[in-house]
Amino acid sequence: MLEQPARLCQLMRACSLILAGLLACAACSSEADRLDTEAQRLCAIDGGVKVYETVVLPPDKFNELGQALVPLGKDDRGWGYYVKSEEKKLFGDEGTPKLIRFVESVVRALDGKTLATSVSYMTGGGEFLRGPIQYQLKVCPPLADRRLADRVFMKEQKQ
Repeated sequence: MLEQPARLCQLMRACSLILAGLLACAACSSEADRLDTEAQRLCAIDGGVKVYETVVLPPDKFNELGQALVPLGKDDRGWGYYVKSEEKKLFGDEGTPKLIRFVESVVRALDGKTLATSVSYMTGGGEFLRGPIQYQLKVCPPLADRRLADRVFMKEQKQ
């Protein structure tokens, strides 16, 4: 007769643990959804590419794919232009969902003028069931066709 209540107690404990796990997963999921919504809102405000000035350069400043050979970080080759990038974590810690703002700019070295900027927002992480290594990264606006230097630098046409 005592086996029945003990078994019932074990079943109740197991159900409680499962319910607690499901609630924890739901909390992470709702936080990730909230950050996705916030990223979409911020993206609508200032996300995307803005070109303020274009520059025509000779063909030797481009690679075989037609991409401008702009240095990253600083103009250490005397090229006259460089691409700088900034990343700022707006929300999240290790193991929790994150919201990151990423800004890339093309800058003229001579006067420090910004020729173009690209702003994007990224969310991801905190997916408990996927583990710490694999997580879904969402980017707004999408990264496809966003090489900023290709929008600023045009190849001089030979005549």
